[in-house]
Amino acid sequence: MADTSITIIGNITKDPEVRFAQSGTALTSFSVAVNKSKKNKDTGEWENEPHFFDCVSIGDMAENIANSFGKGNRVIVHGELQQRHYQAQDGTEKTKVELFANEVGASVRWATLDIQRTERKGGGGSAPAPAPKKSDFDDRVYDDSPF
Repeated sequence: MADTSITIIGNITKDPEVRFAQSGTALTSFSVAVNKSKKNKDTGEWENEPHFFDCVSIGDMAENIANSFGKGNRVIVHGELQQRHYQAQDGTEKTKVELFANEVGASVRWATLDIQRTERKGGGGSAPAPAPKKSDFDDRVYDDSPF
């Protein structure tokens, strides 16, 4: 199987939305717009062509994303592409490609940061709490809107 790991840099298009599974594990979804610059052959001017990526994250990181970022923030997202098949509310079968975020950070190209460390959940030891499984959210219901 080919490596599906990618990194994108762009702006969040709306405030991240956090939901919780029955187990209590957080899931955050957000969309990132990445501009691709290309030269217009007719005018010779550079133009931006936006590309939109739906991103998801789970667990502590999902909550940190929802508490840290908002619409317009420039972020760096690294993760894996995953294709999800689901049944829409109207009963039709749908397919969606999402970027499952393993790491998300703020870009400091045009901004500064104030980093605050959060306490790890699950105990006081030095080992991180076990990561939630992607399968915790396989029962998500999507509507027809990609965002």
